[in-house]
Amino acid sequence: MSSNRWFSGTLRFYWATQKDGCLDCEDSVYIVRAQDFDEALCRLVAIGRKREKTYKNVEGQETRERFASVTTLDALRSEDLDGVEVSSRPVDELDPGFTFDAELRPDASRPEHSGV
Repeated sequence: MSSNRWFSGTLRFYWATQKDGCLDCEDSVYIVRAQDFDEALCRLVAIGRKREKTYKNVEGQETRERFASVTTLDALRSEDLDGVEVSSRPVDELDPGFTFDAELRPDASRPEHSGV
């Protein structure tokens, strides 16, 4: 397995009920080791399919979590994953308090859990 490389892939999931249709959409980033892009894609598809499920929601409706697609696939350029960026997305909501000269204090951050 030493010749395998690290890849990151974004998997898109949807939640739907028969009554309401699509309720939510989520992109999840996974990291896999593989020989090449084709193998990495196969591994990511297997991960996505394994996550699919049908269950009753709190309102008693049959709900499906469905794997829709692999939206990104990238080879990571490092063997040591400590500190490697695996995802970067634009933020929909801009902070009006951020200005050119704003004083920022990232060390005072209180991050939330992403659910991973």
